[in-house]
Amino acid sequence: MKRIIASVIASMVMMSAVSALDLSAGLTAGVEAQGTSTEVDAGIFSSDSTQTMNFIVAKGFFDAQYILVEAGIKSFINGEMDDEKIEDLALMQYTFSLLGKYPIALGSNTLAPVVGLEYTMIGSAELDGEDVSDSLENELWIKGGVLADFNLGSKMYLRPAALIGYRFLTSDEKDMISDVEDAGFEMSILPLRLDLSISLGFKL
Repeated sequence: MKRIIASVIASMVMMSAVSALDLSAGLTAGVEAQGTSTEVDAGIFSSDSTQTMNFIVAKGFFDAQYILVEAGIKSFINGEMDDEKIEDLALMQYTFSLLGKYPIALGSNTLAPVVGLEYTMIGSAELDGEDVSDSLENELWIKGGVLADFNLGSKMYLRPAALIGYRFLTSDEKDMISDVEDAGFEMSILPLRLDLSISLGFKL
């Protein structure tokens, strides 16, 4: 009986805490620009390469005032590898994000720094018409930035956002670096990205 009473009290406390939060949900559209720089230092010989990839992004989100959860898809638009266009690549990925945010009231509007993690899964990938999804790995990003909420009435708001991200190296990249270092050379890989988006949110 005591456990039941304790469970009921705990549930009531949690419901009260949730009801005290500003809850909202909505849709997001954006673009994402990725850039990966690779450098190899082999003493008298060194090389570097740069790959850029641009995506269009569509997501849904749930906002619990201090926590932002996002899920969506992104599709490859275009890119370059050492100034040569990446052609005949059809790539679609699923994205899942969990971000912490700290809202700062500015009159009727809100500014919020955000930081958190995003996990990206391969949905489909074709190069020159051939399935190459098995050769690609899922990705884990850490990202942070700022967003702003501009009220469009009592129940709706517009949210522009700008974030930068760093991708943790995949197992293939780690193995490549290990092989180069085992040969007595040095190698570094730096994957970064910029996210720009606009969201339409609805207060619950």
